Amino acid sequence: MNPRANMERNEIMNELYAIIRELEQVSQELQPIKGVGMEHCASKLVKLSDKYKRIRNQL
Repeated sequence: MNPRANMERNEIMNELYAIIRELEQVSQELQPIKGVGMEHCASKLVKLSDKYKRIRNQL
């Protein structure tokens, strides 16, 4: 892989990591809030975060 492509890949991986952190943070903030809707939202955010982790690992 040429240096420019490697740099782009690293930038994408860093951005995905930032998105993953934000999703997990929001999920953690929603968990103490009572209600089925909040639990469902937190669960979906964790699942989405897991998908981004798999994509990042494939890069």
